[in-house]
Amino acid sequence: MTTEKAAAEEVAARNGAQTDQRKTFYLVFAGLWLNDKGQRRHAFVHIPDDQANGEVAEDLLQQGDQLYGDAVFSWGERMGLANPGCIIAVQAPPEVEKPTTLYPKSASFHRRISDSDRATKWRARYDAKVNALADKKRQETDRSRNLVYEALEPLRQAYRDARPAEKRAMLADFLRFIMS
Repeated sequence: MTTEKAAAEEVAARNGAQTDQRKTFYLVFAGLWLNDKGQRRHAFVHIPDDQANGEVAEDLLQQGDQLYGDAVFSWGERMGLANPGCIIAVQAPPEVEKPTTLYPKSASFHRRISDSDRATKWRARYDAKVNALADKKRQETDRSRNLVYEALEPLRQAYRDARPAEKRAMLADFLRFIMS
């Protein structure tokens, strides 16, 4: 039986499945910011294990307010179902001292911070940033559209489908309309 167990551990080690040796980090999702390249980055404040179930230190929450500080880390992914003000537990390799290398798919909801006013402010800031990014994307899409052509498309289709005599009449009506 020990041979089977040793073989199973060897296969698990080869596949990187070391769940019993993983380290757990607790992170508060603080919000969204854009890096220098304009890419979305999700900011998380690393909180010590002793604060994961109790009150989170004010200085750490202030770093979350600014989305900047020694305890703030960011990733392109939001990691799980985290909303601003949520504390999530994330697994990491055992040798990692800071949450720089994590297993994002291991993220799980732990609890919310007790400061509901701050969490509400973070959520409002996050929603505003997401909406602003969506508006910017819509503006870029609209910039490439030609609204005049879009408005005239039904007339173009009718002109294409018309007989030669009808086409002449349509052109005359159109010229009369734009000249008056």
